[in-house]
Amino acid sequence: AQATVVGTVFDSLFTNAPMRGATVVIPELSRYVTTDARGRFRFDSVPAGSYTMTFLHPKLDSLDIAAEVLPVTVPASGVVNARLATPSPAGVVWLVCRATADTFPAMMLGHVRDADDATAIAGATITAVWSELVLRDDVMQRRTTRSVARTRPSGAYVLCGLPSGLRVEVSASAGAHESGTLAVVASGNALLQRVDVAIGRRDTRSATVTGVVRDARGRPAPRATVVLADTTPVRVRTDDSGRFTMRNVPAGTQRFEARRLGSWPQATAVDVPSAGSREVALALGRGTSNVTPVPAVAPGDSTDDSGFEERRRAGIGGFITAQEIARARLKRLSDALVRLPPLIVGSTVRSPSKAVELLLRAEGKPIGDIVYTPILRMRISAVRSCTPAFYLNGIAWLPELPGRAQLEIQSVVGIEQVRGIEVYPPATIPVLFDRSNGCGSVLVWTQ
Repeated sequence: AQATVVGTVFDSLFTNAPMRGATVVIPELSRYVTTDARGRFRFDSVPAGSYTMTFLHPKLDSLDIAAEVLPVTVPASGVVNARLATPSPAGVVWLVCRATADTFPAMMLGHVRDADDATAIAGATITAVWSELVLRDDVMQRRTTRSVARTRPSGAYVLCGLPSGLRVEVSASAGAHESGTLAVVASGNALLQRVDVAIGRRDTRSATVTGVVRDARGRPAPRATVVLADTTPVRVRTDDSGRFTMRNVPAGTQRFEARRLGSWPQATAVDVPSAGSREVALALGRGTSNVTPVPAVAPGDSTDDSGFEERRRAGIGGFITAQEIARARLKRLSDALVRLPPLIVGSTVRSPSKAVELLLRAEGKPIGDIVYTPILRMRISAVRSCTPAFYLNGIAWLPELPGRAQLEIQSVVGIEQVRGIEVYPPATIPVLFDRSNGCGSVLVWTQ
């Protein structure tokens, strides 16, 4: 009698589910089997002995990494259970992007293909761009960073050195072919993102995109706006049945946004052919139908350009405007933040500190006003609060010290410069300002 070896292959890298179509190998016996839809495999009539097992899959081939090798001891008879799995996302980042893993811990991978026939594009350029605000020598600076990679003969690419939790704009190009710009917003703990991109001729705008927009409950959304977020945005409105038609759309993967007052905009990536038509289904984000009219802002107002007023009309989150700040005669950013529940005072920072005060007194120097600045935290429940993420003019503020974003912004932005403030608990954050830290977001807009 001989033994049977059974087991499963688990995909902990992409789907967090059993891996279908993996080729499981016992090299010493030259035996191969393929996993079924539930990731299961089975070897019958395996002679007794010590062996190794591993598996092959195109997902791992695209990263140039090998699966684990599992030692297996097979008895003379009976059943042996073996479990195989892909490396974890953190393990893959370390294997593939070791040089940048400490400072920029995330990576992106995918394929670039032709928009018409889906053939792999070798040598295409894939570019990721993101912005962040940093404080250097007490001066606020905006830093734009990019990561660039080339596709392999299979059309696969790997981008290393990406931030975790920031909005990243991704595009692909090869000669006269290109895609639109896609906005990828990774959650704060997502170390690996998969983004596949189709490219079409740059001078081709012959396709027609039709479809329906539905609200968060799945109902057709009449009078919604569909935006092609190209370099020159194009907008169309849905009819009474929620349907729309957009003509002269460029080829390649394009970003479409569905918008309607009372709902959050939601973006969808669509692969558009160079000619013909494409039917798509777009969805609106969660929102509210309780819309309170507010006065329009002046043309060119920076908060209007940022979408501040549109979100304020939707009635989700907490808001304070420059007019309200002026009427209340507030003196500091913290004075405005304490007016926006669910923010609560977590602690107080004294400036100058007691140590600095004693030093100034010893040197006979003027001390100036002693100010106690409240540090705001987001109330998550009756017993829990935590530090929210801060954004200045739409860019995530990365503090030099953890929990100091509010103080750093307050040190470089005077209250007279503040045009508006938005506060969102975790469940209501607009997707573009969600760092998925579980503590909500605070958005500060200046003149």
